[in-house]
Amino acid sequence: MAPTRSWVASRGLQGVPETWWDPSSRSHPSPPETMLVFRSVFALALFSIASAMTLVPRANTNTQINSIVDVVDRTSRQTTSTINMLQANHTLNQNTLTRMFSTLENTFQNAKNQLAATAVSSGSTTTTPTDDDISITLADAYALVATALSGVKASGTVPGFATLVSNLDPILTGVLNQFNVTLPAGSILVGVMMRDANQFFIAEGFTQTSALLTTLGAEIPAN
Repeated sequence: MAPTRSWVASRGLQGVPETWWDPSSRSHPSPPETMLVFRSVFALALFSIASAMTLVPRANTNTQINSIVDVVDRTSRQTTSTINMLQANHTLNQNTLTRMFSTLENTFQNAKNQLAATAVSSGSTTTTPTDDDISITLADAYALVATALSGVKASGTVPGFATLVSNLDPILTGVLNQFNVTLPAGSILVGVMMRDANQFFIAEGFTQTSALLTTLGAEIPAN
């Protein structure tokens, strides 16, 4: 039943358009007051979301990230030292190098998984380990791998070298991408430090890794 004019008048609503309560009207536009309330509620919701995001800053997880990268660097140093020894002793072949690649694959893949499970760091340029400290350590690991494998392709002593590279290449790229997320922009310095050593990745067929390092290195112009 539609409200009567006397009912409306008794409640001080004489100024409200009749179409607002008349069910016979073809349309029922929202009153201005309703729109104002909706806009206010919507604005308050947006403000609450923004405030919540502001009140939860990222933590400095550099120590955890550094521990992960240290393992990569130590293992890379040990593994590449063995590769260098195999080359010097002329005992580098499909079987011996496959074992070395397997170690590198597991090490870098584990690092990527652990980095993905680590909260994004707020970073630091003053508190040890700093962002640059960690990036330099990771760059060292990549340089060790690149230089140790230099010339293997041309030597022809490992017939399945291309297959080994094709398996390790995306893993190396994945670590760089994840590192750049967990330590924001951390991979840029890796790319800069790998400008020279990246030539070995290019020569040995690490197309994905070399391309990414080239892109990262270009973020900071060379002197």
